[in-house]
Amino acid sequence: MQKLYEQVKTQKVTRSEALRSAQITLLKDPQYRHPYYWAPFILVGNWL
Repeated sequence: MQKLYEQVKTQKVTRSEALRSAQITLLKDPQYRHPYYWAPFILVGNWL
């Protein structure tokens, strides 16, 4: 979650891009590859 909000705040990317990037970062770490860690995060409303 921290990475998601950092990207939205500092990098001027869309919320959906920031979420995708944060999920990919978790998938690259063997400790957090299980969907339990990255799947619960969803966007609601305007994704842009």
